[in-house]
Amino acid sequence: MKLAPGTIISNYEIISLLGEGGMGEVYLAKENLLDRKVAIKRLNPILTSDQAFADRFVNEAHIQAKLLHSNIVGLYNFFIDRGTYYMVLEYAEGINLRELITRTGPIVEDRTLHIFRQIIAALAFAHEKQIVHRDIKPSNIIIGVGDSVKILDFGIARLLSDQHLTRTGSKLGTLFYMSPEQVMAVKDIDHRSDIYSAGVVLFEMLSGRLPFDRNTDSDYVIQHAIVSAEIPDPRTFYPHVSETTV
Repeated sequence: MKLAPGTIISNYEIISLLGEGGMGEVYLAKENLLDRKVAIKRLNPILTSDQAFADRFVNEAHIQAKLLHSNIVGLYNFFIDRGTYYMVLEYAEGINLRELITRTGPIVEDRTLHIFRQIIAALAFAHEKQIVHRDIKPSNIIIGVGDSVKILDFGIARLLSDQHLTRTGSKLGTLFYMSPEQVMAVKDIDHRSDIYSAGVVLFEMLSGRLPFDRNTDSDYVIQHAIVSAEIPDPRTFYPHVSETTV
């Protein structure tokens, strides 16, 4: 059962549902003590008895706590209430990059590079902490005032030292933004996969489309292209991109 507006959890009052997925929901809430908006991520109560899901949620909180950076959504709190797991996160106001690209099509080059530099700065910081996001894509990037960037959703991120959280043959990520290594389900995914995914995001910002045709129902076709095909020049689809950027 979802949390209704007005529900009080610890020191937080639920305002509205922001989003939901297979593992749980994210709510906009008010932290009463500090009078500020926060985002509360709740693990689906049905999954709390499954140790694998509980461990993954706790792992996400541990990772998020290490990421104190202006371009990464911060963790404020983690707690368990009546057996249910919660994370309290910074609420990033703005529009996600997916919505921005859908509205505008190709984003002008200077603006694209301003956004991209912040994405790279956030990833560089995470990688210095030995953390790989593994799901960099426009819907996980919030664009705020002045085109400030916040990266969110470290739900499938991992510390490079935590090998038990990934096994050979398991694919984690979003297909169109996966690196070849992710598509091939290589076990030892590292920071280079994030850099590849960020490159796909850059391509999409510049050209208004993905490198490989998404007008197919076949995941196999896309997987084969990611592993085997050469990434096209974005100017093929949008000519107003400088040689320097390409």
